Amino acid sequence: SGDSPPLLSSVTIAAGGSLVLDGALDDLVLDAKWIFVQGSFIIGADDCIFPGHVTVTLWGDRDNFTNSANSMPTASAPIPKSLVMWGANAVVEMHGTVASPTWTRLSATANINDTSITVEHAVVGWGVGDKIIVASTDYYQELTEEFTITDIGGGGHVITLDRGVKYLHWGQDYERAEVGLLSRKILIQGDQSSDATLFGGGLLLR
Repeated sequence: SGDSPPLLSSVTIAAGGSLVLDGALDDLVLDAKWIFVQGSFIIGADDCIFPGHVTVTLWGDRDNFTNSANSMPTASAPIPKSLVMWGANAVVEMHGTVASPTWTRLSATANINDTSITVEHAVVGWGVGDKIIVASTDYYQELTEEFTITDIGGGGHVITLDRGVKYLHWGQDYERAEVGLLSRKILIQGDQSSDATLFGGGLLLR
C-alpha cells in the first residue's frame, strides 16, 4: 500500500526503543534484508487487534552470511534474511485477526468442475482473496488442491472458488476431505528465492 516503504537494507530497534504498527494502518508490506530487535517490535495489541494484513519479507542470500549467529550482529556482520531478537529485553508482539476455525471438512462431495464447496463448520475470518487447500481423499496426496476464495455464503458454509475442482474430493460418511486456510493476517516470510536456494527467512532468539 501507499504506507509501505521500499526494500530496506536493515531495520534496527535499539534497546528502549519501539516500532509500533497500530490499527491506524490497513495493509502493510515491510521488506528488509534483516530486522534487529533489542527494544520492542509491536503489531497491534490485545485491545487493538491489527485489522488488516502485515507481510514482512526478509531478503538475502547464503553468500552474505558472514556472522556466526553466536556473535552480536552489526551492520558489517549482519545475519541476513532474519528477524533477530537480541537480549533479555527484546520484545516482539503480533496481534492479528484470528480465523475460526483454521480448518474444517467437506460436508458434501466436491465433484470435478465444481466451482464451490460446502464445509461442515461455518468459517469466520476467512475472506475473499484468501488461499485454501482441499486435501486429497485418494491414495495420492498429489491430488490435494489449492484455491483462492472468491465468495463465501450459506452462513459461512459455502465457499466459492476461483476455478473448477480438478479432482474428486469425498465429503460424506467417514471420508471427508480436510479444508484448511493457508492465508494468515500477519506473515513473516523469506523472499522468492527461498525455495530454490533452500535459504529462507528466520526468527533468531538470543
